[in-house]
Amino acid sequence: MQARWAIVGGSGIGGLLEGLAGRPVHIPTPLGMQRGREIELGSERALVVSRHSLGHKTPPHRVNFAAIAWAIRSAGIRHVLATAAVGSLRVDWRPKTLALCTDFIDASGRNLTLFDTRVEHVPFGSPFHWGLNERILEAAGEERLAIEPKAIYVNANGPRYETPAEIEMYRRWGGDVVGMTAGSEAVCMGEAGLSYACLAFVSNLGCGLVEADPNHAEVLEVAHEVGPTILALFQRVIERGAP
Repeated sequence: MQARWAIVGGSGIGGLLEGLAGRPVHIPTPLGMQRGREIELGSERALVVSRHSLGHKTPPHRVNFAAIAWAIRSAGIRHVLATAAVGSLRVDWRPKTLALCTDFIDASGRNLTLFDTRVEHVPFGSPFHWGLNERILEAAGEERLAIEPKAIYVNANGPRYETPAEIEMYRRWGGDVVGMTAGSEAVCMGEAGLSYACLAFVSNLGCGLVEADPNHAEVLEVAHEVGPTILALFQRVIERGAP
């Protein structure tokens, strides 16, 4: 494989990635076969992975985050750009807001690790790679694209949406956005020694912050609108080269 970057997409944008022309790849891992697609982005190649599998079949609590990280690492790739739909914990971050994840709080209860058979304590002072984040902000500035530069991501378990009481608790914890995947993904990417960045897009406000309950249809609608913008931004980052 010639790809030097990986792009991981989830709700909504995963379908956009699936539609890109490229070469299907199957990467065996100790945790199962990981599927992806090697595509061309300008002068570079990238491995794209749909977090929820083809056709959005895998719910967030069943995503094999460890296999994804293992496959990317074994393919010789070291830099990962991801995107994720999130609920906003802030009333001033409305749907379609782009927010760059800088830290996370794990409220999922998942016991995720690549180190089940040996003792390994990986530091997580920078769960989202600062160098990649800087590249994203630089590329966004060139495109005059507004991005919130710092966001604390609260990782819930799902697949249900959060209750109003949970949203209030996450707000008091200092969270900015809530989702079901990026924190878990950051754990496995970090343990695999990969540089990982996640650009989140707000699909809805958290339950209790507005009258209407969140629903998956609005997630897909927002993803359809912002997905091409995010992909174009990632292409610009990749063409700039690794930090």
